[in-house]
Amino acid sequence: MQDTVFEKLESDQFAAAMNVVSGMRQFVRGLASAPEVQELLASTRSRDDSLVIAERFNQVAARQADPDHENPWDVALAAYLWILDRVDPPQASLCAAQALMSSNGWWSRKLAETIASGNRQLLVAS
Repeated sequence: MQDTVFEKLESDQFAAAMNVVSGMRQFVRGLASAPEVQELLASTRSRDDSLVIAERFNQVAARQADPDHENPWDVALAAYLWILDRVDPPQASLCAAQALMSSNGWWSRKLAETIASGNRQLLVAS
């Protein structure tokens, strides 16, 4: 099941739907309400599950993307960070450190900066 959800989160359709928002709060609200995100969040019940998400984050982050353009998996990386922050904050912090080393992420970098700053209140969908 996770592979199917991963594919949905990494799709162009999901990225396009999420990229229409104009600010961090709207983006977080969009993530929180997205069926794909809710499905993965609901299926994450243990530390092992969060490690699977972290591993997927690392796999996606390692993909080659054109440095002159937005990373096509930026929204997926942001979704994985947001989910990890909900279920395993220490693991989210580790993944956030990796996201901060990427030069072509927008939303994933914004979420990573927020996680790294410790101001996680900005990641609460309100």
